[in-house]
Amino acid sequence: MRGYAAYLMRGRLQAIALVAMTAYLGLFFSPISYLAGAAVALVTLRLGTKEGTIVVAGSAVAIALMGMLASHHPAHGLVHMLMLGIPVMMMAQLLRQTVSLPLTFQTVALIGVVIVLTIEFFGQTWVDEWRIQFEQIIGAALEAASQQGSGVNQAELKEVMQLLGEKMSGILGAVFVFSQLVMLLLARNWQAKLYNPGGFSQEFQGLKLGKTAAYISLVILLAGTLPGETGELFSNMLGIVMVLFLMQFLAIAHAVIAHVAKSDGWLAALYVLVVIGLFAFPPLLLVMVLTGFADVWVDFRNHIKKQS
Repeated sequence: MRGYAAYLMRGRLQAIALVAMTAYLGLFFSPISYLAGAAVALVTLRLGTKEGTIVVAGSAVAIALMGMLASHHPAHGLVHMLMLGIPVMMMAQLLRQTVSLPLTFQTVALIGVVIVLTIEFFGQTWVDEWRIQFEQIIGAALEAASQQGSGVNQAELKEVMQLLGEKMSGILGAVFVFSQLVMLLLARNWQAKLYNPGGFSQEFQGLKLGKTAAYISLVILLAGTLPGETGELFSNMLGIVMVLFLMQFLAIAHAVIAHVAKSDGWLAALYVLVVIGLFAFPPLLLVMVLTGFADVWVDFRNHIKKQS
């Protein structure tokens, strides 16, 4: 990825072209959008908001034109680019000015909470419309499956759809926070590789979210157990808390591996376990999150340094 970042920083036109291309591909395969967002963040980290704004605006126009040429609605690409580029550019500028990963992470989490609250109080109509449309799509798929002899319990499906509707604000808030943090970390890593070798490792391995973030997270956790709508509101914020302390755990793991194992193979194994925890075995993910949370008081990295 160093080559990608190096080409991006050759000039404004190269940055616009690369961001527009990856953002456009992200319309069809969303993970590619992370490369576009990280590219915007890198430009902003290195050159500031003015240059970042130019790249976002130029890429938005380019992706809209690509949409027109491909017979797609240009507004889709335009909105996608703006929603992708503007938030991560603002967070990259904050990181550039403060040089503080913890403060930037906490700010991203706060925006995630605002997203949850906005959807809960003002976006229920949109959530209901989404659920109806999704049920229609799934219904058509189920009808096709039933014709082929596949048995699916529609009552259970409706329960799942109802649960998704209730948790939609939390899902979107957590996805926003996760996406922003991943793009910022990618950009910071590229910046270090190009201009400050070894700097990112030291910065990320030293990440500490602090006791204030931990106490607020604990309040959210306890409030999420309350009955009724209040408990449901706070429970929808738990995904954001989990993302934050998963990042804290990853910082701990990186520091321990760098200090003890000193092998990229262990890092690869670490991220395989993260993927397993995310998609196959949630209790593993919970252990990681709790480890990150406990580190606020235990300070695992300091203990390991003392023992070695």
